Amino acid sequence: MLWEVGADHDRCLPPSLIDLANRVLDDLHDSAKLQRHSWRLRLWFPAGSPTCDLSQFDIDPESAWVSLAAGLLLRVDRIAPRTAVWASGAWDAKVGGITRIGSVDRKLDLAQAWPTGVETVFLPSGNDVEIRTWTAKHDRSTDFVQTLDGREANPEIALRPYLARLGAP
Repeated sequence: MLWEVGADHDRCLPPSLIDLANRVLDDLHDSAKLQRHSWRLRLWFPAGSPTCDLSQFDIDPESAWVSLAAGLLLRVDRIAPRTAVWASGAWDAKVGGITRIGSVDRKLDLAQAWPTGVETVFLPSGNDVEIRTWTAKHDRSTDFVQTLDGREANPEIALRPYLARLGAP
């Protein structure tokens, strides 16, 4: 997926992902970076790749909030993210803060097995127990999994460690 200047999100995206993209824009509405343009999320495929329509998929994308928000902030600054740095986390707009997610074991197993290699995975600090259990079981250093502070009410500040690892100044 790719954020770009435009009015409407790609209609090939699942409706739940379009809703999440709109919430990301709402949650980041105070960012001075975003004030200059309207942004839209679209599917992106390398040149020559077949395209597809995912609009009929019924998914729960809540844990993609962190990745979508960071991707948008990087895109505004024209920074290409480092693909070996992953994240998963939801945002609680009512109280602010990155919240616990499910399927931590599956997400970390996938990151560990990813063919091109993953250096770091950022997860909510609220998942500390699952993270400690997984790193001990897999004999991984704590450098592989970093946490994002779930108590920080400002999304840009909450994302700062992840954004820095992705290549933001």
